[in-house]
Amino acid sequence: EVSKPDRVKKPTTQKQKRQPHKPELSTEQRQQRQEAAQAKGDDLLDFLNAAIPSHTPFDIREELKQEMALAALNGELDLNDLKNEMRAYRTRVYGNQANRFKHLFIDHPLPGTDTVYFEIVG
Repeated sequence: EVSKPDRVKKPTTQKQKRQPHKPELSTEQRQQRQEAAQAKGDDLLDFLNAAIPSHTPFDIREELKQEMALAALNGELDLNDLKNEMRAYRTRVYGNQANRFKHLFIDHPLPGTDTVYFEIVG
């Protein structure tokens, strides 16, 4: 008899596939990052805006700034290593933008409601 090879368990969702492994931050590291972001104060968005490539479309740029500012204030984003972190945030924001314009089926309920689209149109 031929034995079947052991199968490697694959991640079940795309989100698990995309997330690179990041070591857990200690409370002290997170607090240092939060303090660095808070020290920039009102200049945080200007700092992030300067770090985003100029060819980025306006709506994507604004979304990137907000996502990164929130992460910086939560202590998840290291402002000193912004160049290496940029790709992950850019990929996430572009992915969210693409999901916004998926197909809309006339007989499916609208997101967040029980209303079916053709009830509104018809």
